[in-house]
Amino acid sequence: MADYYTDADLPEMRALKTAFLKALDLAESDMNKTMVIAIQDAESLHNEVFDSMLGKDFIRTLQEEGNAEYGEVTVYLQTEDRVPEDFKTGPMFASHLTLGLLSNLEESSNATHLIFMPTSEEEMEKFRKTHPSSHMI
Repeated sequence: MADYYTDADLPEMRALKTAFLKALDLAESDMNKTMVIAIQDAESLHNEVFDSMLGKDFIRTLQEEGNAEYGEVTVYLQTEDRVPEDFKTGPMFASHLTLGLLSNLEESSNATHLIFMPTSEEEMEKFRKTHPSSHMI
């Protein structure tokens, strides 16, 4: 699995866009055309940054249905309490979650790539230590 992360010093909107677009690009090049957004809980999607970047309708569908179409890619939602049963393989975009949950998700996931958006310098450094071959995007 190839691992990527954003710089914790980036503004949140830019980091979100960078990480999501990397995951989307990887998903588009995969024959399954699927990806996962992994987040602590579905309520964490209710913020100005996600709404602005992905759109309120997309977020609402993702929360209600557990998946939504973004162009030609099916995006699944994975949280601490929700595991997408239909997700086969593809990249995982992880944001707004604890590193403990991230570790659990990695172990139980079919993710081909991990794209992590740390929310602090400390999170970024811990991620880099546990993922030494990861690349900053």
